[in-house]
Amino acid sequence: ITLKHISKERSHKTTLMLRKKGLIKKIFEFSTMCGVEACLIVYDNGNNGDVAPLTCPRDPTVVHSILQKYESKKNNEKSHKNFGIQDFF
Repeated sequence: ITLKHISKERSHKTTLMLRKKGLIKKIFEFSTMCGVEACLIVYDNGNNGDVAPLTCPRDPTVVHSILQKYESKKNNEKSHKNFGIQDFF
């Protein structure tokens, strides 16, 4: 698959909108099927140049809750040793 920039602005925006919808659907399915909390944050340049995040779930309090849980877990865990292929064998 060759990835390239979509130069036509209308096609670019349409493709971005469809991909965002697909990501939102996948994060919802992942969360539901695995029984876990999941969060998606996508930044998109708005029409007036502002960068506005799109979040899933849409409720900002839920997003903040998930992010706080992640940060507290990350801070409490000790760094893991990296294992190479030689360590495995």
